[in-house]
Amino acid sequence: TVDDSEMLIYESPEFIRNSIKKSIKTLGKKGGYIPGPTNFLLDQPPENIVALFKSIQEFGNIY
Repeated sequence: TVDDSEMLIYESPEFIRNSIKKSIKTLGKKGGYIPGPTNFLLDQPPENIVALFKSIQEFGNIY
């Protein structure tokens, strides 16, 4: 899962992008990882939510 209670609230879009890329590279081999938030996205800055989903889209096909 993606840390929606800390990372998506307090970190920068660039940090989120790098974190998603690292998670997909580490856990995503053979389609074994489906990134996504665990809760409703209510308190997160909109730019961080955009960074999350753009990163998933960009790096989701690494393998």
